[in-house]
Amino acid sequence: MLQTDTLKSIFHRKFTLDLNVSQGKNTAVLRESGKEAKLKHVKLSNIPDNSLILKIDACKCPEYIFSSTKDHNIRCDYLLIYQNTEESPPDLVFIELKSKKLKGSKYSSQFKSSVCLFEYINSILINFYEIKSLSKAKKHFILLHKKRIAKTNTRKKREYFSTDSTPEKPLSINAGSSPIFLRT
Repeated sequence: MLQTDTLKSIFHRKFTLDLNVSQGKNTAVLRESGKEAKLKHVKLSNIPDNSLILKIDACKCPEYIFSSTKDHNIRCDYLLIYQNTEESPPDLVFIELKSKKLKGSKYSSQFKSSVCLFEYINSILINFYEIKSLSKAKKHFILLHKKRIAKTNTRKKREYFSTDSTPEKPLSINAGSSPIFLRT
C-alpha cells in the first residue's frame, strides 16, 4: 500500500499541499499565483484518504545542467498521488491550471517535463528509501481551465471523456464551477 506518511516525511514541507476535511470528505484548494491568472483557485473534493499532493511547479530544478532550458524546465502545477486498494497500482494525476484553454504545445511540454521530474523522484525513492510502490503507477493528465461563456446555442452538449489521457491529450475540465469531485 502507498506509504503517504513516509512520503510526506521525505518531501520538503513547501513541496506538499495539506488536505482539509469538509463535510466528511478530503478536500484541497489548488492555487495559481500568477499575476495574470484568471483561474486563481480550484477546490478538489472527495480526495481518497491515502493521498498526497505535490506542488510540482514549486520545484526549482537547477537550470545550469543544460545549455538551454527549452521546454524541459517547465512543469505542471500539481501531482496528486493516491491508491484505492492494496491490489491496485497507485494513480498519479498530473494537474495543470490554465486561465483559458490553450493549444496543446504549451501544456504538453509541462506534462512531459513533470513526468521526467516524477521519474527522478521515483528513482530517489527506490534507491535511497526502498519505496517501490510508485513504479507501476498509472498516469493521468488533467487540464483545468476557465472557459469563457460563449453566446451560442442554449442547449448543452453532452461531453464524454475518456479515462485515458496523455500529455498531448489531457482530460480537459472547465473549472469555473468549482468544486471538482474526484471519482476514484
